[in-house]
Amino acid sequence: MDGPLVMAPEALLRVFLVTLGLYLVVEGLRNSAVIGFELATKPSWDQASAVDTVWNRQREALVSATVALFSGLALLGFRAQLSSALGVPVARALPESTSSTE
Repeated sequence: MDGPLVMAPEALLRVFLVTLGLYLVVEGLRNSAVIGFELATKPSWDQASAVDTVWNRQREALVSATVALFSGLALLGFRAQLSSALGVPVARALPESTSSTE
């Protein structure tokens, strides 16, 4: 029977940052879909421009989508730098395994 699964702190932090980044990107895309749905179902008699419609009716979704997308992409793009800034250095490459059969 094998022992419990143990993850190195840098691997755990990397998984956390990627998970959080992906969550924020999905949340930003969800809010963008709300805005798209609002524009697609806008009545033909409404003379307001698309910008006015979005800004007046979906201001919170627009701001949330923008912030979530930018922060999620930043987390995904800069996870190595964030990991180092948090004090957990990112291992560049795993050492090659040495086997007794070689």
